[in-house]
Amino acid sequence: MILTLALLAGLVFAWLLIAVIERFRLDLRFTQALLYVPFKLVYRIADNRIRIARSANTPVIYVISHQSRIEPALMLSLLPDDTLHILD
Repeated sequence: MILTLALLAGLVFAWLLIAVIERFRLDLRFTQALLYVPFKLVYRIADNRIRIARSANTPVIYVISHQSRIEPALMLSLLPDDTLHILD
């Protein structure tokens, strides 16, 4: 029982640590980073270009062509807070 709790605590700690790193690396809110971490780890997402889009002068129009139901959720976790989201 103690080993199970220790493993679970280790996983939660790793998740929080990666979320803190992504929060500062990609300039996300902490809640966005918490939601983004599972996507990044499971789907091996390369996110180096999102920093270019996030640092552009406003107004910026983000056009996201999605082919699955996961991509809109992924974009919601990465786009800035002041973005108007139109999801079809």
